[in-house]
Amino acid sequence: MNYTVLNNNLNLYFKEIRNFSNLTREDEVALFDRINQGDKYAETELFNKVAKLAVAVAKTYTGKPELLEDIIQVANMGILTAIRKYDVALGYRFSSYAYWWMKAYINTFLNNMEMVHPSNTQVLDKAKKIREAFLKTNHRVISECELLDRLEEMGVLVSDVNAITTVLV
Repeated sequence: MNYTVLNNNLNLYFKEIRNFSNLTREDEVALFDRINQGDKYAETELFNKVAKLAVAVAKTYTGKPELLEDIIQVANMGILTAIRKYDVALGYRFSSYAYWWMKAYINTFLNNMEMVHPSNTQVLDKAKKIREAFLKTNHRVISECELLDRLEEMGVLVSDVNAITTVLV
């Protein structure tokens, strides 16, 4: 991997999106009115205004710098999905809606690569301790169901457990 090229590409992208203004509520309403009338340029304008958010979200997922560019692209796909599915009438901000889609796309991407978001390392640490203690006490390997039950007893959210189940097995 040529890190110089990677850094140059990312730096160029960062420089480009830095020039776009942030999305205000007024911009949001106006842009979606234009999008609903079929204005494709409004979609591009909206995308550009939210691109900085995609970078910010992607940066929270990078355990490996060489994946940052890929994760940003996946987050951008989340923005595109959010643009297609968003309904202004529901009253919440587009950036909040897009944020959810970006995270969903990134988590799916990382799960397909069998990687884990750094915030889930605490769950992995707990699982490791449970495994070791169970093996010492019971002289056998803990089953997946038993491990998940013990994690839930320790207060680990079911959604956190489900997000990393493939890693725990």
